[in-house]
Amino acid sequence: MTHPLEHLIPAADAVLALSPEELGSNIIRTILEHDDWPRGAGVTATGYLEGLRGTPYGGPAAWGGARASEVSFAIREAWAWLEGQGLLIPSEGTNGQNGWRQLARRAVDMATPEGVAKYQAARALPRHLLHVDLAEQVWMDFLRGDFDNAVYRAMKRVEVRLREASGAGADLLGVKLAGMAFHIDTGPLTDHDSEEGEKVAVRNLFSGAFGAIKNPQSHRDVNMDDPREAAAVVMFASYLLSLIDARAARLQG
Repeated sequence: MTHPLEHLIPAADAVLALSPEELGSNIIRTILEHDDWPRGAGVTATGYLEGLRGTPYGGPAAWGGARASEVSFAIREAWAWLEGQGLLIPSEGTNGQNGWRQLARRAVDMATPEGVAKYQAARALPRHLLHVDLAEQVWMDFLRGDFDNAVYRAMKRVEVRLREASGAGADLLGVKLAGMAFHIDTGPLTDHDSEEGEKVAVRNLFSGAFGAIKNPQSHRDVNMDDPREAAAVVMFASYLLSLIDARAARLQG
């Protein structure tokens, strides 16, 4: 009898070419198809390797005979990754103590290639590297795949923080706010010890960020669906916030 995973990926070479998260996504798919998630008892790693719920599969003949042991290793590796990421959790009661596992709620979102891509992208935005102002709501938006909102919130926070640090009025927005805060002669956040070209560059850095990123997000649906692009923007916003903090601290010092 064919293993459920072999229905999805018939060739051993294809199984072995997948990363643990990609193979894990296919494991999730087979569990969803064969277990009464989330009410089912779940499955054990050993049971999965033998065929879900103890249904034996073709033994060494599966996935090309001699490569079965390699495939088995890859599946165990992917299984360990799923547990390590909290995507497979212990079943309730003594079942869990005896090695039975169920899918976590967010595991369902990993059951498609698109879900894997979003998950990988979320891991590409390390929470601990983000400015503290972005490490909660913005990161959660990103993790949910709401990239438009993550970018908008991040850039809005830059604008709000810049207004606070520069003492600007509520009437100054975006590019005009940046021009006031970093005016080469009178800007409260301008480093007046730097040479003129650097002053202009910092002003333009913020003006460009508002004009090219924040304003389009504020005025129309940008539909930012590329997680890597969104991650880059959020990290850029994090850098801008750190720069504002440094300039504000110098003023207070």
